[in-house]
Amino acid sequence: MEGYKNRYHVYMRISELAQQSGVTVSTIKYYLREELLPAGKAIHPNQSEYTQEHLERLRLIRALSETAGLSLKKIREVLNALKTTSTPSEAMGLAQNMLVSPSGSPEENNPHLAERFSQAIAPLNWSIHPQSPAYMEALRAFSELERENLPNILERVNDYAKAADFVGKTDLQAISQLESTDELVRAVVLGTAFRKPLLDALMLLSQQHYAQKNR
Repeated sequence: MEGYKNRYHVYMRISELAQQSGVTVSTIKYYLREELLPAGKAIHPNQSEYTQEHLERLRLIRALSETAGLSLKKIREVLNALKTTSTPSEAMGLAQNMLVSPSGSPEENNPHLAERFSQAIAPLNWSIHPQSPAYMEALRAFSELERENLPNILERVNDYAKAADFVGKTDLQAISQLESTDELVRAVVLGTAFRKPLLDALMLLSQQHYAQKNR
């Protein structure tokens, strides 16, 4: 019987696992052979049962593949890294590092640029990692604004950082109740991919609103 429960898990056959995860049976079997997905509980020589953990792992693999666009090789690296990830902050850091790929040089050898950027965000007292991909990408964008001589935006970087601070807090609140690292990483991947266009559109709508008010 599919979907029956014991005290700790919901057990399901591979057909139900495929239905709930949106991953085909043949692909699930491939992931099992490649050990991207742990083996299920054998109940007959050619039949196994699977749990919520398998479902969460499949949903994570799907998010990494379809949304983040990672290769199977990179997905394997992420899954291996998750084995040693023990805290939510580590899981979030892992997700961020694989999502952000700085384009071009961040001019990290320009200490004056880095200092100006640090001063712009200093009032927020963020605990951040200057070597992280996210920091490098922010520094690269800051450099591009300077190169294009856009002082009206540059002098408001702290205001943008305050808005980002609120969004960051909101993101953490949205995922704070997730119990497994697979769920957390999947939420960060999907949230970043789908929240970004939503946030961009909302900012455009806000611009429309204030542009009309100031007419």
